[in-house]
Amino acid sequence: MVRAYHIYNEADKEKVVQERAGGKSVKQISAEMGILCPTIYYLLKTNGDPIRGKKRFTSAIYRKPGGDYREDSFPKLRLLLKKPQALRDLYEKEGLTYKQIGERFGVSVTTVRKALKMMGVVSRLQNQRISQFQPIDPMVRERVIGEVLGDGCLPSQHGITAGYSHTSKYRTYVEWLSGVFAGGGISQVGEILKQINYSPFGRGATLTAYTYRSQSLSELQLLRDWFYVDGKKIVPSDLKLTPLVCLHWYLGDGCLENKAAARPSIALCTCDFDRDSIDYLIAELGRLGFGATHRLSNNCIGISAYSTRDFLDYIGPCPELIKDIYGYKWDYQDNRKGKGFHRFKRSILSSRTQAAYDAFIVREGG
Repeated sequence: MVRAYHIYNEADKEKVVQERAGGKSVKQISAEMGILCPTIYYLLKTNGDPIRGKKRFTSAIYRKPGGDYREDSFPKLRLLLKKPQALRDLYEKEGLTYKQIGERFGVSVTTVRKALKMMGVVSRLQNQRISQFQPIDPMVRERVIGEVLGDGCLPSQHGITAGYSHTSKYRTYVEWLSGVFAGGGISQVGEILKQINYSPFGRGATLTAYTYRSQSLSELQLLRDWFYVDGKKIVPSDLKLTPLVCLHWYLGDGCLENKAAARPSIALCTCDFDRDSIDYLIAELGRLGFGATHRLSNNCIGISAYSTRDFLDYIGPCPELIKDIYGYKWDYQDNRKGKGFHRFKRSILSSRTQAAYDAFIVREGG
């Protein structure tokens, strides 16, 4: 049997408010008046009357505006906070774990952790990691910065330490990174993980990727705090594009664009960065003497053909151990027609041998 509902009017609205004020539930009013429950809720809401009911769980109930836990929302937490000195002594002096303290008071591990946090007690793990702070090699730090500009990321461990993670389709590359980082104080954790995923672009096709993870270090956490704001990766306003930084940025997100009848140019992907970060990178490249622009079509930075050779000279040659997979990024091909003289002039100038260029001019009768 289908129940027939009628359209409400002003008289119905007043009756709904009166019935609700009299203590009836929404379901009771709906059954008596033949008005849908959502409509009754709407009428009550537009009339400004509060709707009774059980409050849903929200984080606002359990937290203060500053983010700390409210002890009045947790009876067992309130019990622990009545004995702050005893709780602190058990953790700091006797060295008991969260679990052991919880068993003594009959509360959970989470409750003990919350109580200690509200009391401002620093965990033993955090103290240990802070005391074991060891700076990494400056050159390796520059390599990490360059990789983070590209495909690298810095996953954080509770905001205390962070590690470095990198995924590539080339196992050779992540193995090379592991060796380079290990020489500067960043050790690999576990084995390189191989992942095989099915490609969405073809039936039966697969995508193979290899993931490297490093140990968690305090200095890597400092780099993460430098690069990430509210979980979003940005370019720090005081970042300097050294040759090592540019080398690893180019290895990760750079592309040499050889053209059919022109000089090549370089594209540096910046898809994950906002416009302010991209503008800062362009300004830094300009400070180094490279012509760079923002390509709006694919949100990347383009280095002009006039500066491509200079940029490759700036970052140096491709590392020998990865030349088989990334050597093509240094395969500079000047395919201009009838520009042999200009090609020779440009190659001489880029190598900064003015004497050889002058000798060529004299020999050609210039």
